[in-house]
Amino acid sequence: MNKDQASTGNQAINPATMLDFMPLSGLQYVIFALCFILNMFDGMDVVILSYSAAGIMADLDVSSIQMGGVFSAGLIGMAFGGLILGSYADKVGRRRIILIGVTLIAVGVIAGSMSQSILQLILTRLVAGFGIGGMFASVTAITAEYTPLRIRNIVIMLITAGYPLGALLTGLASSWAVPEFGWRGTMIVAGSMTAMMLPICFFLLPESLFFLARDGGEAATRRINKVMGRMKHPHITDRIDSFFDQHRKISFTDLLNPQYRTVSLRLWAGLICTFMTMYYLLSWIPKIAIDSGLAPDKAIIAGAMFSGGGFVGVLVVGFLANRLGYIKSIMSYCVMAFVMMIIFSVYRGDLIIVLLIAFIMGFTVQGAVGAFYGAAARAYPVQMKSTGIGWTIGVGRVGAIMGPYFGGILMSLELPQLINFTIYGAIMLLGAVIVFPLQPLFSNKK
Repeated sequence: MNKDQASTGNQAINPATMLDFMPLSGLQYVIFALCFILNMFDGMDVVILSYSAAGIMADLDVSSIQMGGVFSAGLIGMAFGGLILGSYADKVGRRRIILIGVTLIAVGVIAGSMSQSILQLILTRLVAGFGIGGMFASVTAITAEYTPLRIRNIVIMLITAGYPLGALLTGLASSWAVPEFGWRGTMIVAGSMTAMMLPICFFLLPESLFFLARDGGEAATRRINKVMGRMKHPHITDRIDSFFDQHRKISFTDLLNPQYRTVSLRLWAGLICTFMTMYYLLSWIPKIAIDSGLAPDKAIIAGAMFSGGGFVGVLVVGFLANRLGYIKSIMSYCVMAFVMMIIFSVYRGDLIIVLLIAFIMGFTVQGAVGAFYGAAARAYPVQMKSTGIGWTIGVGRVGAIMGPYFGGILMSLELPQLINFTIYGAIMLLGAVIVFPLQPLFSNKK
């Protein structure tokens, strides 16, 4: 966007589109990098407990059911954090919620390392999860708001991929750190690394343009021009439209009106199934691998390979959806996930093959989740897109909460792994069946 385009005469400037015709600035690249790193730390802080589960259970004398409750506590915190802090960001700003989220995560993880009882550990996971849920929603929003429309889907996909990459790197590091320093030392390091992001974000991360434009008028123009100066873009000389005034009437009830009710309910139910399986595997794969005979360090690597497969699976979602559409992509991922879960549950051969199976399993399960995100983004018009995506993920968290806890119950029954994995694989297939009728609605939305 040049200087002539920066001024639009009598027409007000909309913060939702003002960056669409401008070249990317250095500040925007900084924002993308920070959001990618924050998502990596999200992935690290979510899975750090699963890589430490065996040590925690031995140290605190915790049963499988209780450990499942610990996993679910963090996911309950994430669900409430996304709904409460995510909505509150419209009132106090995305940047402030991100800073609050980073603080809560660091405090929760570090305090968790000092837990002397299962109750203390659950409480600290609630705190950390609350911060993760709130921060994830604001990181996604601020990324979209600073990305031109022409590359928005690509950038959001890349930023989202930071989550499984963080989980992958955490697994690789934990395979050495947990045996060397124990689960407490590993969590202290993870929490401290998260805390280091607080001053970096405070000084480098700007506020959302949408939030700066919340009131419109000259005050909004002055606030936005400070950011425009940091981006080395021309200052805006016309008045700024108020984004929040334009869209303040949108609520989750709009997702259930006759036009969107079917797509909303089916996406929510399908993502519940997919989240249920994904978080069961994210939480329990290292422990399952140990029970299958792998050494603890090798079991942690198996969990890391699952996250590594998820990283690649999320990256290729967009390319697969361009060929098949999002609904067919979801169905393909779910069927492949079922097959790979069955193979993983019965194969006891070469370690390299085990790790490869874990990688493909992560590719399919987490790829399906990424396809659900893409489907939600495609399903709703721009004025209700954020609400649609937010509630799809928020409702889906019900499955994330149920998955690890129900998995702990199954493990306590000491059933064959084939049965447990068949149950969760069937849940993935159920998710595919639920969204199958939506295929005609997405046939022209690739």
